[in-house]
Amino acid sequence: MPALALDSTSWDISTEGDRLTLLDGPAATAQSVKANLQTLRGTWPTDEGRGVDWLAKGTKPAPLALLRAQMAQEILRTRGVTALDSLTLTPNNSTRALTVTASIRAQAQSVNVVLALGPSTITDPDLGALRGRFPLWR
Repeated sequence: MPALALDSTSWDISTEGDRLTLLDGPAATAQSVKANLQTLRGTWPTDEGRGVDWLAKGTKPAPLALLRAQMAQEILRTRGVTALDSLTLTPNNSTRALTVTASIRAQAQSVNVVLALGPSTITDPDLGALRGRFPLWR
């Protein structure tokens, strides 16, 4: 299924001149995997169970085994993913960054997904304020 291409750094919609750029096949699936892994659990309006619990029940640092299990679940529920061959989490405690490397199968092709996450990419939104604006959120 085609998807709008997003800039890999800013996550803004990508364009070529005045035309929107589309992705299809494994590239679209890889982009969806990256977006799903960056979603904070409880913030998706139609499915509060979607995403990764980056806050990990208030523990710091978040337990890697828990994050890995949640990431595997999100990857496997991404449309187009048929298998997860490997998933590696590499933390950098000095910068509070986490590099996620996954090898997935999408549309009968192997695709490698590498995502660098850190304090600037995962934020703690004011969920109370968001729930007040979106009636689907309790």
